[in-house]
Amino acid sequence: MFEIMPKARKQSLIIVTLHDETLVYDSTRHQAMCLNRPVAAIWNYCDGEYRVSDLIPRLRKEVDDSIDEEIVELAVHQLNQRNLLEEPWSSSTTKTDVDAIRRRLMKVGMAAALLPLITVVTAPTAAQAATIGATGPTGATGPTGPTG
Repeated sequence: MFEIMPKARKQSLIIVTLHDETLVYDSTRHQAMCLNRPVAAIWNYCDGEYRVSDLIPRLRKEVDDSIDEEIVELAVHQLNQRNLLEEPWSSSTTKTDVDAIRRRLMKVGMAAALLPLITVVTAPTAAQAATIGATGPTGATGPTGPTG
């Protein structure tokens, strides 16, 4: 486990905070991501200065009493995988360890909503979005639209 939180990457990102999730668009990778509440809260504290031990009580107040160091580690692991940290984060935690932590948390009754989750949707490039598919143009005036 690490002691100091890594630093969150904010450059080239468009960030929109909603009620229980945060939407992030990475304009360099053309990826849209949805961070659930636990990951978004943890990402907000990724400033390169917070100590994990100081962060846990804050997260328990803001998110849920069940937040612990394993959940923080899972979240930082995912943030690293999605290039949402300024510098690559190295951890002794392997993919197998991450899966084992997830299984252990589920066994002890951790609600699925509290597990850190980042959902990724790859946005098409402008050229891909403008390409006419096999069925032809669509839309309000196309042959498959209401007036077509």
